[in-house]
Amino acid sequence: MNGTPRRLWLLIGFLAAGPARAAGPNPGFNFGFKEDTSAVIWRGTATLGININSGNSNAISFAGSGTIMRNDGSNKVQVDVVGAYARSTSLVGNDANMDGILQRAEITQVTQTTVNNWNLKARYDRFIKLTNSFYLTGFVGADPIAGKQLLGGGQAGFARQVYANDQHQLVAELGYDFTYEQYDQPKMAPGTMAEISSLAIHSARVFVGYKLKLSDEILMASSAEVLSNVNTLLTPTGNAAPFEDTRVIWKASLDARVYKNISARFAFTAKFDNVPAPRQAFNLPLEDGLTVSANKLDTITEVQVIVNFL
Repeated sequence: MNGTPRRLWLLIGFLAAGPARAAGPNPGFNFGFKEDTSAVIWRGTATLGININSGNSNAISFAGSGTIMRNDGSNKVQVDVVGAYARSTSLVGNDANMDGILQRAEITQVTQTTVNNWNLKARYDRFIKLTNSFYLTGFVGADPIAGKQLLGGGQAGFARQVYANDQHQLVAELGYDFTYEQYDQPKMAPGTMAEISSLAIHSARVFVGYKLKLSDEILMASSAEVLSNVNTLLTPTGNAAPFEDTRVIWKASLDARVYKNISARFAFTAKFDNVPAPRQAFNLPLEDGLTVSANKLDTITEVQVIVNFL
């Protein structure tokens, strides 16, 4: 979407994490680790953004996220929700009579959804030592633009805080991931008579996360999650051998307190899928045997303002 003087940004964040005078930068994401506390700790965050273009560029987009967490020192439960939606309108010329000249009736406005995704995830950590825990998660979501009408599944494994001091925190996780993908319509697998409408993926999971506290006002964080299938998959684009359907999610963020209880966040997310899902249905049917896959790489860049409250 092109920038115009009429672009409107409304980026609002809320955090319930203690007195505002003690609040520091709000990390873009939290790693599971035990907190030395005799009381139950509750934390919550929420962000909402809207981007509106009108005139020569006509587009509107929304993005939001929320987190709520409870930690009693031995058990931690966290629920995260995130979503984004965008529609745009543009002029399209279609030389319907094939005379090489566009006539007025052949120029139309087309409005389409360009972003439409959401995800809800719940995670439970059971701490067995100060630095070790077992985790269990469940998630559900959708990303129709990427060809996934429904996503669901869960994870289980072991997490360890590898290193931590006042400035650095390094964590690692190893476990199992189950992901279910449902497509918008059945697709014929190449070279077979099988119609594929969904996929069940069993994967090995590796996660590494790092935080760097540059000062009381500036916090950097980065993480990488790798999921590799351990089962052979028959997909709409062909067979995928074990470890061929590898997915990588890389995140990086910078949080900086700009004034008292107000922080700014810059975040970037890259999602790679080596065996992407087929794209959603087009306006016209595809020829027999043709499947158009989604792109292997998706990226998200975010700029947010976070306000800390009691």
